[in-house]
Amino acid sequence: MTLSCKIKLCFINILLIASWPLIANTYKVISYDPANPPHNISTIDQQGKATISGIFSDIFHQIGEITGDTFIMVKMPAARAMLEFDLGRVDIEPGINPIWRNNSKEIGLYSIAYERVEEVIVFRSGDEFEVKGPRDLFGHKVGIVRGFTYPRFEASFTNNDINKVLNKSESLLIKQLLAERVDQIFISKSSIQYMKRHLPTLRDIVVGDVVSSVEVMMRVHPTKLELLPRLNKALQQMIDNKSIEKIIAKYQ
Repeated sequence: MTLSCKIKLCFINILLIASWPLIANTYKVISYDPANPPHNISTIDQQGKATISGIFSDIFHQIGEITGDTFIMVKMPAARAMLEFDLGRVDIEPGINPIWRNNSKEIGLYSIAYERVEEVIVFRSGDEFEVKGPRDLFGHKVGIVRGFTYPRFEASFTNNDINKVLNKSESLLIKQLLAERVDQIFISKSSIQYMKRHLPTLRDIVVGDVVSSVEVMMRVHPTKLELLPRLNKALQQMIDNKSIEKIIAKYQ
């Protein structure tokens, strides 16, 4: 190979390497079904077509505008979503703290933290009381979303001091609470506040003490390692310019 050919080949390789961060890809993002407003909101239009909106959809729409990537929200039940992530058939699980997925077959990679979320205990009206620790709930039946973990309470769940009842979504937990099939539920503070504003039947539901406060991140499948630097850069930009804060405020 001549020197000029080697120089040309080297130049082409440099261009290709420089273009890697600019290559747009398509990624599948988990959207739980049943939905958990305001993070995922599922609606049916007049033509019967399902659309997904909410905090996660808005965040990934803006990330796509920054990175040039395309993010497709894919509806699936939580249990199936865990399996699909393990198998690498979905790429991103949004709004996750690593401790919630410690026992997963595929732990995944995590973006920078972009929000701190609080989980609260919720009561039927007239049944509320102060909850400062696990002992306050001994003998009670508490509903939680499958896949969520509450470190302060896990030992009590394991020992059956507190009867843990699993369900697929926060909206179904609310139904269980109203039907008196559980005594209390653990639920995202933003979710219960959103539902109370939009569902008159929930006005008498009582929001109690905080049971968990953690930072959340985007969980990325390791086969999509190339996305992580772009994702982190976009999230940091959205944190700095308060875009994420504005998206969350939109649903308050």
